[in-house]
Amino acid sequence: MLRDMRLEGLGILLVPVVIAASRRFYNANVRELNQLCAAFPTNIVARLFKIQPSTFFELDSDAERVVPRV
Repeated sequence: MLRDMRLEGLGILLVPVVIAASRRFYNANVRELNQLCAAFPTNIVARLFKIQPSTFFELDSDAERVVPRV
């Protein structure tokens, strides 16, 4: 029982870390997509399939950056 409670607490602590890692992963893929849309010859393929450059994930305000306390 105590072991399960410790694991649950660990899971709650890992959530912000997982979210940050996911954001970095998404932004890295967006960066690669944008570079491929701009570089020859992949820009020709991107135009054929109507693939547009994407925007990075960014938070709009500093209030969204605050990690809630549980």
